[in-house]
Amino acid sequence: MAPPRLRAEYENTVRSVISFNAPQTAELPLVSRDGGERIVRWERTYTYDNDGSIDEVISIGIDVTEEREVEERLRLSEERFRSVFVNASNGVILLEPHTTPEGEMDFTILDINDEAMRLCSVTKGEVAGKSFEECLPCLRKMEAFESLSRAARDGKSTTLPTFQCQSLGSETVVEVNVFKAARNVVVTLKDITKQQQNEQRLVDQSHALEEKNDELERFIYCTSHDLKSPLTSLRGMVNLFKEDYGETFDEDAWYYLERIEANTSRMERLITSLLKLSRIDRSPEPHEAVPVADAINEAIHRCRREHGDDNVIEMASAMPVVTYVRSQLVEVFEQLIGNALTYVGEDTTLTVRIDHGRDDGMHVFSVSDNGVGIAPEHTEKIFKVFERLHGKDVPGSGIGLFLAQRIVKSRGGAIWVESERGVGSTFYFTVPVMEEDRRGI
Repeated sequence: MAPPRLRAEYENTVRSVISFNAPQTAELPLVSRDGGERIVRWERTYTYDNDGSIDEVISIGIDVTEEREVEERLRLSEERFRSVFVNASNGVILLEPHTTPEGEMDFTILDINDEAMRLCSVTKGEVAGKSFEECLPCLRKMEAFESLSRAARDGKSTTLPTFQCQSLGSETVVEVNVFKAARNVVVTLKDITKQQQNEQRLVDQSHALEEKNDELERFIYCTSHDLKSPLTSLRGMVNLFKEDYGETFDEDAWYYLERIEANTSRMERLITSLLKLSRIDRSPEPHEAVPVADAINEAIHRCRREHGDDNVIEMASAMPVVTYVRSQLVEVFEQLIGNALTYVGEDTTLTVRIDHGRDDGMHVFSVSDNGVGIAPEHTEKIFKVFERLHGKDVPGSGIGLFLAQRIVKSRGGAIWVESERGVGSTFYFTVPVMEEDRRGI
């Protein structure tokens, strides 16, 4: 049954077929018994009487619904492909491989999109249906033909070396890829000029930044080194004043001298820290196998000389051997242990505990204490240079934790703290596990 909207057209077409006024075939939709719409192709044929005249006109209907649906899907697919092909941001060249009469492989250009024409400085009329090697001189110098043959023969995708399109009026850098698609070979061309320019700009900026950092480190090193001499002279002068005129000083004079000595000592610590900071990336010491237990013991010994022996410092029995600059590993532990010994709560017997573990290819070291702790909002602030939570009344340069962080990060690790005010802190830092690392005894 014909759909109501097409009934009149259907009747006219059938009437025309019967009256010989229409082509021998016509296609119209029909409504099937289940209510669905089907496409039927009507074909006209004849029967003849004994004298050869047409006796009857027979119309045969053939259901071509699936055939037309397949054709429609193919049409839409071709439209989508065509749209992608034409509007692609990369250049695309579609090639058909074939064998020449001499038995050699060659490639005919089936199609080329606008971007490929721009990059190769050709028009479609100049290249369509012609040989690849003849029409695209910009690719002729490369290994393009060998790669095309390999792709056609083995289906192997290839990325070719970049080339420069001098014909565009500037040195446009193009990346070329070759791959097989069904029976054809596809060449894609990607303009990576801006990408390479940006990469080069980043490299140049990185080099400039490295030079600036080197200049800054040299300045810090020279300045810190030069400042040590007048400080030494100042300390010597103070000692001479005390020896020669100490008996004549009143209480105020002694107070002023003590303040000079205290500030001189603070300045010396600051200069020493700055010198250590400037040497992190300039250290002449090699990376070597360092038994961590030895580094910790050396750091504890240094801290004992400054803070005394009143506090408990414990170390896990098993410590590894790591690949590190020995003096810098000692420095990290010295700063973390010294930080714990500096911030002791009132009426508290401080206990410092040093442990080790492993996590995801990293050694993880921890230095825990039961000191005053750090408020959560300050756990990142303490790693900034010259940031002091307790003012100048507490000894220190304000660089110690920043120095430890710089060392740890420069060696591929991370450092952080977990703390609770009034309970204590645990500082963690990581060291990459190297192949040559082994567990200590």
